Amino acid sequence: MRRRPALVIALLCCSACPKKDPPPAEPPKPAVEPKLALPESKPNAEAVAPRPDAEVEIVGTWSSKVKASKFIIVAQAEPCVPVPASPKRFGNEAVLDQPGALFAEFFMPQGTLATVCLYAFDEKGAVVGAGTFPETPKTFEGLGELIIGPHAVEVGPLPSAGK
Repeated sequence: MRRRPALVIALLCCSACPKKDPPPAEPPKPAVEPKLALPESKPNAEAVAPRPDAEVEIVGTWSSKVKASKFIIVAQAEPCVPVPASPKRFGNEAVLDQPGALFAEFFMPQGTLATVCLYAFDEKGAVVGAGTFPETPKTFEGLGELIIGPHAVEVGPLPSAGK
């Protein structure tokens, strides 16, 4: 029995001894990324997607002081009058049947400066009248539908060359 009290005393001595804390751990060192010697790349304009064409919608009403066999609406780079011999036109021409409601849609490159014109043609295909749409010439730029109008446009006779 003598061994038990010695064992109890030994256990009490061990539990009463102050515990030693482990030494503090060193903070982790930040990971160093290897530096790669990469050449600088030049900007590549071809990598940028081109902007879609401007979608221009012309709305309103029209009338005419000129008798004609057909009327068309166009968007072109030149003014409507004097009528250009070789106009630079954008989009398709819309043939108009009768005076009244007007709607046309053209797709042209972003930033295009254009005039919207109404032309009257005789039976031989010669231009006999013209009208310029208000708000034009205008620079057409933007995404989505660019709506011009509603406006009322009147086709009048062309000015005489002698006046």
